[in-house]
Amino acid sequence: KWGKARFEELFPLHKIPLAQRKDKYGKQVAQKERELHDRQRERNRPPTFIVAWTRKTSGNHNMPHTWIMDHTNSADTASHLKKQIQSNKPSTSCTGTCTDGHVCCPKRTNCNMKFDSNSLLITEDGVRPCGIDGKSIPRFPHETANVRLEACGSNCACGIDCPNRVVERGPQKMVIIFATVDKGWSIRTCEKLVRGEYIFSFTGHHMMQPELLKSKQNEAMFFNLTPRCGVVDLEATGARSVITITTDIGANEFKYTNHSCGPNSLIVCIYHDEHDAHFHLVSLFARQTLQAFDEITYDYYTTFDTFMFNCLCGSYACRGMAENYYLEDKK
Repeated sequence: KWGKARFEELFPLHKIPLAQRKDKYGKQVAQKERELHDRQRERNRPPTFIVAWTRKTSGNHNMPHTWIMDHTNSADTASHLKKQIQSNKPSTSCTGTCTDGHVCCPKRTNCNMKFDSNSLLITEDGVRPCGIDGKSIPRFPHETANVRLEACGSNCACGIDCPNRVVERGPQKMVIIFATVDKGWSIRTCEKLVRGEYIFSFTGHHMMQPELLKSKQNEAMFFNLTPRCGVVDLEATGARSVITITTDIGANEFKYTNHSCGPNSLIVCIYHDEHDAHFHLVSLFARQTLQAFDEITYDYYTTFDTFMFNCLCGSYACRGMAENYYLEDKK
């Protein structure tokens, strides 16, 4: 992409293994990679590698204080949520194996996505994200709205190999946290991802809105959760404000997924009782086939959102800049 001379200029430290870096910044990043690998081995997850080849040798590495594995919450976060939300979880008990014609969670709820027998994301009419033609990638309306899906959980009769438990099984492909020259950290896949394949879920510490406002959390990377439509309302559960996932204290690799106006992945809100039956997981799925070392991106913004930064995605569909520039104004 850059040519050898340009590559050497942009990434002068590429010949030095991270574990052998002598500068303070390199040592700190190497320590974070070791901590991440320790957590991943504990849960039998594929390793994530951190690549810091740029000339940066000092400053803040912007890594979380604690790595939290995909689809899990820290003990204090779980306790905090339990105190904030007093609710009875609706039953999600399935009968059968979810592959033998029995009615299971995804079939009993009004969601606009489901999994096929290979645990790949499809729409209710059987179409994969972005349509049928893999070469033409139109943006469908369901990608800019809340895409919802119900998954099987621990109350279900099906086993861990059930196609609807793809998120519970966790990430199955290796990724790289890669330091860019102009966009900070990014995420790249080490292996091919097919369209509709699960990548990982947004994991961090959950905070109520009043608590978030009082804290010094960096709001550049967070996600607000919403209760499942038609099942529960905030006042009834005792949660008087929005719950937000923050990533300063604890996070996983999702924290470093960059924005693109022409993204190759999409966010799906997944409800199941392993997390909380009323508030969803924020999960990322491939919306097209990705080859090894492709950067993983998703669209941070909806039509009515304001860009918080000048977009550097480089997409043919790039549409954003900061300074209160509304997407709808560009039409």
